Amino acid sequence: GYAYADTAVMDDGTGICCLIVKPQKEGAFPIVYAQTMYMAPTDTLTEEYISGSSLSGQFVKAGYAVVIAQTRGTGNSTFESNLPYIYDTTDELQILDWVRGQDFYGGEIFSFGSSYLGYTALTAACGNAPDVKAICADVPVSTRYDAWYQNGFMKIGLMGYWQAMCHRPAGFDSGVLFTKMGGDMSLFNTFPYINWPVEMYGYQEEYWTDIITHPENSDWWKEQSPGHEIY
Repeated sequence: GYAYADTAVMDDGTGICCLIVKPQKEGAFPIVYAQTMYMAPTDTLTEEYISGSSLSGQFVKAGYAVVIAQTRGTGNSTFESNLPYIYDTTDELQILDWVRGQDFYGGEIFSFGSSYLGYTALTAACGNAPDVKAICADVPVSTRYDAWYQNGFMKIGLMGYWQAMCHRPAGFDSGVLFTKMGGDMSLFNTFPYINWPVEMYGYQEEYWTDIITHPENSDWWKEQSPGHEIY
């Protein structure tokens, strides 16, 4: 009864699967929160799956309740596609409001994570809520432009691969996409870059087009790009 899954429903009806692990006693606890997109869906949300997937061990031993939210379109969360960054901030603020309504919420929230999870850890600050007491972000995506570009050059090896494997429309298997990348990322050595989505998905993809057509660190990154809230 201390490791279980529950669903936070977003304003648009999307169900975000939250894995919860609590200390083995009754009561309310400070909350450690993380949001990940790296969990596979499963039909068996057993205590072993939840406690093994939730990065929870030391936190729970220290008296925290741990909530791990699965990004929409990943894990057991619903949505038509895996779309990191586009909905992350608005979803997270709604998830934290949902957490505040749970009987195990003890009045304090701490968020943590690395890389993409570092970004979602930082977005906990966007609500300016007094109960978010601390954020530990390890090698986070600190700005969206710096994630994609360095000195004006696109980080093909890092972000090209990650984007192709992780930002995928509905119905595309990551293994198939890896094959379309050439198996060795040879696709990313071809020009023009803007045609990558056509080669992988069979149609142009707006997310890619916007990123590739904004190589300068312009206001677009700070005001319109997916994940711009981090600024």
